[in-house]
Formats: sequence, structure tokens, C-alpha cells
Amino acid sequence: MSKLSRQHRLLAMLTDTGELLVSEAAAALGVSDDTIRRDLCALEKQGCLHKTHGGAVSIDLGGMARTTRSSLLPEQKKRIGEAAAAAVPAGATLFLDAGSTTLAMAEALAVPATVITNSLDIANRIEGRPALRLILAGGEWDSRQRLFSGAAARSVLRLYRADIAILGAPRSGDSRRGTRRRHETEHDGHCQRSLAARRSSQIRPHRTASRSRPGAILPCLFGALPCWPRHGARGTRIHRSILKGHRIMNQFPPVIRVGLIGYGFAGKTFHKPLLMAEPRMRITRVASSDSGKVHADLPDVAVDAEPAALLTNEDVDLVVIATPNEYHAPLARQALLAGRNVVVDKPFTLTLAQARELVALAARQDRLLSVFHNRRWDSDFLSVKNAIAGGLIGRVTHFESHFDRFRPVVRKRWREGNEPGAGLWFDLGPHLVDQALCLFGLPRSVHGDLMMQREGALSDDWAHVALEYDRHRVILHGSMLVAGGVPRFLVHGERGSILKRRPDGQEAQLLAGMTPGDAGWGHDPDPLLAYDGNGSEQEIPALMGDQRRYYAGIVDALTGIGPNPVPPIQALAVMAVIEAANRSAREKASVGLDLTNEEIAAWP
Repeated sequence: MSKLSRQHRLLAMLTDTGELLVSEAAAALGVSDDTIRRDLCALEKQGCLHKTHGGAVSIDLGGMARTTRSSLLPEQKKRIGEAAAAAVPAGATLFLDAGSTTLAMAEALAVPATVITNSLDIANRIEGRPALRLILAGGEWDSRQRLFSGAAARSVLRLYRADIAILGAPRSGDSRRGTRRRHETEHDGHCQRSLAARRSSQIRPHRTASRSRPGAILPCLFGALPCWPRHGARGTRIHRSILKGHRIMNQFPPVIRVGLIGYGFAGKTFHKPLLMAEPRMRITRVASSDSGKVHADLPDVAVDAEPAALLTNEDVDLVVIATPNEYHAPLARQALLAGRNVVVDKPFTLTLAQARELVALAARQDRLLSVFHNRRWDSDFLSVKNAIAGGLIGRVTHFESHFDRFRPVVRKRWREGNEPGAGLWFDLGPHLVDQALCLFGLPRSVHGDLMMQREGALSDDWAHVALEYDRHRVILHGSMLVAGGVPRFLVHGERGSILKRRPDGQEAQLLAGMTPGDAGWGHDPDPLLAYDGNGSEQEIPALMGDQRRYYAGIVDALTGIGPNPVPPIQALAVMAVIEAANRSAREKASVGLDLTNEEIAAWP
């Protein structure tokens, strides 16, 4: 029997039974267990089945009889159902889609709730339970799937809002040909969208079931469960309205394995200690040409001389890129193509075009992409942001943000050289821009002025950029020749002014060897100064800074319980402003942002 014929036989066996064991298949086909295992690996790569411990289960559930499909993996379905039911808050309104795993959840519901469903089996199972209010969406009866669908069912669903939707996997038809049956498509698409359209936050599937590993979603949302099966029941996906925009990623191990590319200033000073401070992360590999430097800090971590070796290693779930700026885009592209989730140090890229390419690639690869804008969690910025949001000075009319330093001698390092991506504006500009966009959104236009002031300067070391809005201005300034006397933030509004004199101290703490989370971490002794219209001064204690929250947010995003802390669309907008300022400085005129209508509309 040829390899192709043997694999067709295996798929036929799966269609008949829904699952198979390696030993039984080997005996039936007269080949070794190892041959069957190789065949199953090849078929899984083609998207034809899911491997399990000792065998495989079918993806083509729609091609199986319902009684066969419902009998698959009953214990795993029960565990998933119980875990999902335990996470439902009292008083919630649920939509339960048809399916054997959603049925298991309905049986396990133990809190008062309203249940909306188009499944007759679920309705029968919860009918008569006083704590549960039942709303059954009637319509055209589908005896094969045992649910109501069609226009009548959709009209009922449009009347209600749900807090939580639990959706069975789309009935997929023949996974090898990518086909779906017409009536199944109608149920999966129209009925689910009808309910979503009435919600304050849409509830939509993030990815098709045929691309999800079995049991991959519930652990992501609710954390690792005791004795969670290696491969649970397929198909059940949970979406909460509060999770709008949250990216539900593949199932991860209890500790996310990180590969760090680059161990210079950024990698050693910022990324390494912040990664190590997050208990759900572990640095497993570092790509660096200086293994001695790495092993002095991380003696048990593997060191790769070339990034390519790290990118292809199976013990890396997340790649963090902390290299010179010109390598950000090409390395991020390689990492995404290798199927890795990616964090890129700022600046995101060198050009807006590169940023667009990476955003699109991450979407195609279905991988997380984020940019390390850690200054969102600085004490100075958080204090000013809180004061503005609280209406302390009314509508803002003038905002200044400074990153000024006194370094009169040009140092021999790439950041101050003439390499692509060098210079103060590429180094500190992304921080200034990102904070401004977080406060005020996208500007109407940008006016930039860049200079080389120091003797022997090879790239810009002075930047003065104005973001132009209709009724206020934002000034972003950076210099290497300011010895003092300039505040970090100065903000004027219709009811007063606020001033923050000194910057956040977390960088200084890291340079001094402090471990993030130690006593005093993020503490800022410099208060915010507020002035009212009468000229009186008030001191307001600064809020605590904590850049650990960036990587905590990355873990939350990867495991499906929170949003990406810096979504790609925001990082792309930062690059649009960086590029606009460079262009303005060359043309000596204000310029608009080169963003598409779609990119502008996507800005949060």
C-alpha cells in the first residue's frame, strides 16, 4: 500500500469513528506503530486531523453522525463544561450555542442566570431549574444538528443582549477541501452574528476551530486547570463582552518561554530585569555575540550566536527584539514567519511602510505583535495623565513633554552614530510621541525641527516637534545639552496649570541594580505641582510607576485574559508621527500623518 493510499484509509477511519488509536490503525493496515505516527504527523500539518496522546481525533465533525460526534471525549467535555460554568458570575445573561460541550456546561451551571439558546437539547436540560431563566429561540428545525435556525431564530436573538456567549465550533464540512454545508454556514454565521449585533461589545470568534488546538481556549481564559487533559474536547470557544479586542492566542505552558535577541543596553538594563520580575515568564534563550556577558547575569540560559538559531528553537514562545533599531523590522518579520509571538523594542521600525508590513504579517500569522512602550507606566506620566483625566485644570490648551539630558560629549555607540535609526529623535522620540497620543489621540498635523548641536555629532541630538490639534498644541522636546531648569511636563488648561519637575526614577533604579518589585520600586518623591487661576500652588503626591505592568499585560494577552498592552495599530501611529516629523524637518513645513482612513478609524 502506498503512503498516499494509507493516509486516505486513515482519514476514512476517522470519518467513521471520529477517533483512532495508533496501535489499532497499525494492526488494521499491517504497518508499524511508527509508520502510523509519521502519517498522523503529516496529516496534522495538512490540517486534516488533530493528534492526541496515542492517536488522533477528526476535524471533520460535520461529516460524522451526530451520535458519533456527541460520544467523543465525554470526560474532557465534562471538565471543560464544569470549568466554564464555574467562571460564570451570578446574574449573568448567557448565549449557549448548540453542541455537546456547551450542553455539558449547561448541565453544570450552578448560579442564577438567564440562558438564551437555539438548542432544544440545552433547553430540555435546564428546563425546570428555578435558578435559570430560559429563552428559547425558535425557528426552522434542523433535526441533524438539533437546533433552531433561519430568519425566525435570528429575529429572536436580535431582541437580547448577552454578557457571555459560548459558541460551538463551526460545523466544518470537509476539512481537506475547505467546504462547508449551506445550512451549517447559515446557523454558524447568521445566528451568531444576530446575537452579537445587539451587544454593546460584539462577541465574535477570533479564529476558526480548524486552526485551534483541542482544549486550547478554556485554559487561556481561566488559567491552567488541575489535571487539564493534554487534548480536551474540540470546538467550544468562550467570548466575553468585556474581552472585546482581546486576542485569544494558542494555549501556553504555565510559564511563557522567552527568547531575547540582543543583550546591549536595552536588553540588559530594561528587558532582562522586567522579564525576570514577571513570574509567568522565563528567559530560556538569548541571542548575543557576547555569551560571557549573558552568562555573567544568566548562567543557566542558552546563548545563540545568531538570531536565526533562537527563532527556530522549539523552547521559545515569545521573541523579544532588543537590537539596534535598523534590525527591528527584519528580525520581527523572521520571527513572525517562524510562528513566534513578538515584542519589539521602540522604535517599532525605521519606516511607516515597514510597520504596516509587520502589522499585516502578524494578522496573517495570527500572532501577537507588540512594541515596548514601557514609559506608559512611568510615575511622571501616570501622575500627569491622572490629573488631566480628573479635570484638575479643565480643557488642556498647551502641553509640553521634555526628555532633556546633559551629555556634551558624543559617545561611540550606535545610538549616536550615523547608522540608520540613530539619533535622539529615533531614540527618545517614540516615548514622547506615544505618551502624547495616549493622552490626546492623533494630531491634525506635525511640525518638526531636528538639529545636530554638539561638536562631532553624527546624528540629530536636538529635537523640537509640535503636534498640531484644532484647539491645543503638544510640544515634544529632547536635547543633549540641557543641564537643568526644565520640567519634565508642563501643562496649561482653562482652569489652571500643572508641572512635574523631575522624571520617573525606574531607569535610574535599574541602572543602580534594583530588582523590579523591591521596596521603593517605582516610588517618586517629586510631587506634581498644581496652580489654580488665583496663583495658589498645591502639591499632589506622584503616583507610583511600575514598568512591570507591560510584560504582565503581554502574558495576559497571550493567555487570553487581557488586551495587548500596546496594540500594533498604536505603534504604527507612533511611527507615522516619527516619520512626519522627519519629513517636516526636511521640508520646513507642517505635514499631515500618512495614515489611511482605515488606520485612522482603527485608532482607539
